[in-house]
Amino acid sequence: MHLLPYFANADLNGLNSETDLVYFSFPGFGLINYPFSWVFPMVILGYLTLFFLIFIGFRKNKIQLKPMLLGFIPFLSSMVLASAIAYFGWKFILFIHPEYAEILHGFTYNGNYYIAAVVAISLAICFAVYRPYFLKYEPAELLVAPIIIWLLLNSLIAFYLPGAGFFIFAVFIALFIFAVLLFSKDSFRNKSVFFSFLSVPVLIVFAPMIKTFPVGLGLKMLALSAIFVVLLFGLFVPVFKLFKNQKSLSRLFFFLGSLALLSAYFSSGYDTDRKRPNSLVYILDQDKNKAFWASYDLKVDDYTKQYLGDSPEEANLFSNFTSSKYGSSLSLYKQTENSSTSCS
Repeated sequence: MHLLPYFANADLNGLNSETDLVYFSFPGFGLINYPFSWVFPMVILGYLTLFFLIFIGFRKNKIQLKPMLLGFIPFLSSMVLASAIAYFGWKFILFIHPEYAEILHGFTYNGNYYIAAVVAISLAICFAVYRPYFLKYEPAELLVAPIIIWLLLNSLIAFYLPGAGFFIFAVFIALFIFAVLLFSKDSFRNKSVFFSFLSVPVLIVFAPMIKTFPVGLGLKMLALSAIFVVLLFGLFVPVFKLFKNQKSLSRLFFFLGSLALLSAYFSSGYDTDRKRPNSLVYILDQDKNKAFWASYDLKVDDYTKQYLGDSPEEANLFSNFTSSKYGSSLSLYKQTENSSTSCS
């Protein structure tokens, strides 16, 4: 509403642009943007920088090939396990709470509890899977695999979704951390605060996406949230390697995830403030001169009973009818009076 006066008085003749831009916001800097033409060169620069740093790491004997390759195991294992638990866990939750399917936009009233559970359980998985690798290998060796996966992700973005080209920003931060690990002679432990400080800009830009996707596209996107958690965890393994009692941290996050799931379970019902959603559609078949009330709901409630009755028919009659904007199909229907005929 606040933008209406601006656009009502703005000159709209100069809206055409020959350059598409990548843009993202950052506190203190406002809206940062640059042209699409930068996206692919920045990805190439990321690859070249990584290959150069790996070469230096071998020359300085700071990294070894086998541990570097083994670094893919905990990273990919964590990603697969966390996303699978999030995906099938949501399927199981829908089985326990079939009424959630009636929330067409896909985000339940207690959806934030489910997001918190996925984040906590994903972190628990990361700490549990990475723990033996933290004990055996250097942080620089474990950092290579996440950087490569992020670069592959950015390669796909460059070709198919250049508007998300700002993902390369996280890669450059990780490459800088990698370079510090290779070139610095000081104790790794003395850099923990510095590395933690470097993680903040990445978390500011990317951590909100963990919540944005399930809120905007429905809780079916929880698996994507889990993947984002693991992607961010991987970039900062040099920070997490310094954490003591990683086994206890894993248990703590599992406990917090379980607590969030319990909170979601006990707040899953509807009440006067969290009303049960329903839908009602009037359909007129002019060719057959028939009219129907229909609904996307799986069962009737006090409101829809007024139109559908206590025992409506299953809506297979409307198999060719346009689905809702969320892709759901009509479930129930009942024939009714043709309002257009009565009005005429």
